[in-house]
Amino acid sequence: MKIFDSQMEQLSHERRDHFIAVMTEAVREDHPQQTQSLTDAQLRVHIEEAMSAALRYGIEMEGDIEAYVHLTFKHGLHFDHQLAWAAQILNREDFTGPIRIDLLVAADEGRIPPPGNTFLP
Repeated sequence: MKIFDSQMEQLSHERRDHFIAVMTEAVREDHPQQTQSLTDAQLRVHIEEAMSAALRYGIEMEGDIEAYVHLTFKHGLHFDHQLAWAAQILNREDFTGPIRIDLLVAADEGRIPPPGNTFLP
């Protein structure tokens, strides 16, 4: 059986829609105050923008994108530009996407000091 590009694109689109639906439920549950005034359409736009930002930083694994989306609800959609410690992590060219998200989550949870202290050179 041969899978054509259009079929692959359709599968990819369906998987993305499923991920967004799952994330919609998750962020409504985990961030009720931040999401209570948002319609489903507004929430979808926020999630899609967060996903695009994550991908720009090389954050590509589903679980890693999920963590990035949650950070946008905790700190704001543009936390990557607004929080110096997050920008320092995300803009390090010597870090891969998985390292970036691991460090973001660790710094956010207080498990490591945020950049600007003594952690990152």
